[in-house]
Amino acid sequence: MSSIDVFYRYKIPNIEIKLLGNKTWVTNLEKIANALDRNPLLILKWLSYQLNVSCFLDKNNKAILSGVHSKQNLFCAINDFSQKFVICPKCQNYETVIKVKIKKRQILLDCKACGDLSIINYRGKLVNFIIKNV
Repeated sequence: MSSIDVFYRYKIPNIEIKLLGNKTWVTNLEKIANALDRNPLLILKWLSYQLNVSCFLDKNNKAILSGVHSKQNLFCAINDFSQKFVICPKCQNYETVIKVKIKKRQILLDCKACGDLSIINYRGKLVNFIIKNV
């Protein structure tokens, strides 16, 4: 997700999890969401759809996912999310904003670095959630 350069400014915190029974708690989802400049609920929905599990946020914004999940699986899912819904396809910058064209049912990435406005070509369940909630 980030460059090898130690001074690279886009750093996503390591995923912190706790396994309690048959549940996986992501204790730093809010930090991850802030690093990606996205709503934690959007990332949580992505994890829910990608891992095919139920999940919710507790009162402290900690994500609770049903089932036992490794840091590696969660990292891969969040990396996939950032590739599709955060990183500008033109300049590979993280400084993007999601915009929605409701009538056309299109989701766009507006890059604040290069000015590119690109269509997100993704047709999964998250599209409906974004169109209704962004």
